[in-house]
Amino acid sequence: MALLLILPILVSGYLLCLKHPVLYINLHKFEGQLLYLHVARLGMRCLVQAFAVVGIVSALVSHVFNPTCWFEGTKIQLCRTTAWNLDYIEAIGIKVKEWGFAPTSGAADILAFMILVSAVAVMIPFIEPKITMRRMRRKKGISSDDAMKVHLARQATISSPMGSALIEAFVTRTELMLSMDDRKVYVGIMTEISHSSEVSGPNEEITIVPVISGYRDKDTLKVVYTTDYAAKAAANADIRLSPIILRQSNIVSITTFSQVIRKAFDEGNEDQGKQAKVEIPAGASFCIWGGPDGQRSAVKENPVN
Repeated sequence: MALLLILPILVSGYLLCLKHPVLYINLHKFEGQLLYLHVARLGMRCLVQAFAVVGIVSALVSHVFNPTCWFEGTKIQLCRTTAWNLDYIEAIGIKVKEWGFAPTSGAADILAFMILVSAVAVMIPFIEPKITMRRMRRKKGISSDDAMKVHLARQATISSPMGSALIEAFVTRTELMLSMDDRKVYVGIMTEISHSSEVSGPNEEITIVPVISGYRDKDTLKVVYTTDYAAKAAANADIRLSPIILRQSNIVSITTFSQVIRKAFDEGNEDQGKQAKVEIPAGASFCIWGGPDGQRSAVKENPVN
């Protein structure tokens, strides 16, 4: 009898993790013993629900309904002359006793009840997700499957700023500048994100169509742009921009990209690169060093105008 409780708990819990979209998209966060406890907790929930369903239905239906008549005052309105035997627990118990799984009728009825509870517990993972998703669609006002997938991905990455930024950029088609761990830099628009699985979360891999690429200087980490894909594609109609697949684990930083901000920073860097004009106050003296002997070679004084 214990086997009829342990197996439904594990099987129904695991099936609920796979069938329920909200649970499935977060399944990769659980590993090792934490995963076992998570599955067992969900299985216990299914088992309690199954107990409630089978218990209520059996209390209402699993009986022998004897012949009866319905009266209105003293007049008979309707009579049922045949008995209705809907005691399915007793029917299953008889079979269980015939097969030798229970020694007495009472034990056979208990075992029949546990069999029904186990069967319903395994069926719940196929029913509950549909009810939950329909309720969520109505509450959030979501009509399409793609919009629901985006909503679930947002919920799964709510604790990760980088993951949330990738999801939002994918939805809004915003240009991103991605700095990789090998100092390469890509600027482009995301066209696809990977889906969640049992071992990985959403957007572990992304597909981006590059607009500009470059690298970060080894010493200053300043971004140096080397290839303007958009300009080359505009100049030559035969050139088509091919997407690049990147792993999120290789991305160091993410930021939105703007050509206006880029030009503003480029102009600012050019101004800083120009040599500043040094004005020497009138009457000030200065030395020039660097003679052959390393001594002061000249002393000059700025005349007063």
